[in-house]
Amino acid sequence: MNNPQSPMWFWKEWPTMIVQRTNPGKKSSTIMAYKIEFITEAVEDFGRLDGSIRKKVAKKIDELAANPYLGKPLGNLNDINLTGFYKLYTDDKKIRIVYRLLEEETIIVEIWGIGKREKSEIYQKVNRRVQNRKKKK
Repeated sequence: MNNPQSPMWFWKEWPTMIVQRTNPGKKSSTIMAYKIEFITEAVEDFGRLDGSIRKKVAKKIDELAANPYLGKPLGNLNDINLTGFYKLYTDDKKIRIVYRLLEEETIIVEIWGIGKREKSEIYQKVNRRVQNRKKKK
């Protein structure tokens, strides 16, 4: 997979993370499984990143795999409704990772976009992707 001739040479598989959380003051603990998934367009976003930024994004996604609640919730701002999505910063807050959580047997962290915040670019892009998916249904 490290073949630069392949369009996916930069790709990394994120394993399902099994995390055991202890509840303070209680004898029990909770075991949760988190899985990272990308929509197709987010894979393309990741591939277009500069190599040094891609490493920073990959490191943040590693952190996200261990704790999917790291990001801050998004809402409805400037006619961009991303309620139910989260944002996570990297590269000195220049790059955003936009994702949502799908709670099944394993909590799936579904990444919808990676890009710059400038002029709400990444939020508009994810909003278009959400709207396009709604139209296809």
